[in-house]
Amino acid sequence: MDGKLFSQDVLLDGVKTTPVWEALADDAPSLFTTELQRIYAPLTAGSQLSEASTSDVQPQYAKECGAGNSMAMLLPENGEQAYAQFVPLRLANLSSLAFDFVLRTKVQGQNLNWYIVEQLPLVRPEQFEQMPGKTCIADFVGGEVLRLSYTAQDLAPFARDMGYDDAPFKWDENDRRHRMARLDALFFTLYGINCDDAAYILDTFPIVREQDEKAHGRYLAKELILAYMNVVAAGDFATVAAVGASLSPN
Repeated sequence: MDGKLFSQDVLLDGVKTTPVWEALADDAPSLFTTELQRIYAPLTAGSQLSEASTSDVQPQYAKECGAGNSMAMLLPENGEQAYAQFVPLRLANLSSLAFDFVLRTKVQGQNLNWYIVEQLPLVRPEQFEQMPGKTCIADFVGGEVLRLSYTAQDLAPFARDMGYDDAPFKWDENDRRHRMARLDALFFTLYGINCDDAAYILDTFPIVREQDEKAHGRYLAKELILAYMNVVAAGDFATVAAVGASLSPN
């Protein structure tokens, strides 16, 4: 993985002559600055976030433009060739509660500096190549990220890069809840965290707990994640957890 820092001083002037920039539409500068402001806002305005990290998929020209040390850009070492595989795996990793727990022990405020990013533990690429069952972990994670991300036409280019050229997936709150819980269970497993430790970590997310208790009367995310941990560790990525009852096949 290659991490790159860009100075905000070259936001426009330093990139206007690059081939990528010249190929962009006339409204690209305005679109980029708007997008940059949207990303920076939670980091600089003291917003209260439910999690410590925010991760995003950015268009191609973002890597050619300026950004300060609060917006680390993680790029595949092998360039565009590895993009389709790299992005969903890293996006899922950065969005996992296991990763967020570690990050919160490092970040003392709202600003995520590059020197902190360099210390953060990411799942090793070779771990995604494991096949605990009949499915490669990388293939499973990629499919789940596509389903969870591509719910509107805005991300159609990302879906095409992932090899999917159909309509966006329907937003189904219950389906999304299970997919996210299954991914979190998988990442707890990949980090070598057992159920007892996962239960402790999940109890350190008070906002997630409060939102669940308000909506469902219980900490449903925790229950689902713990229910999925054993089946995921066994390589079962198809079983749907019925909390408080037995597991039923999908």
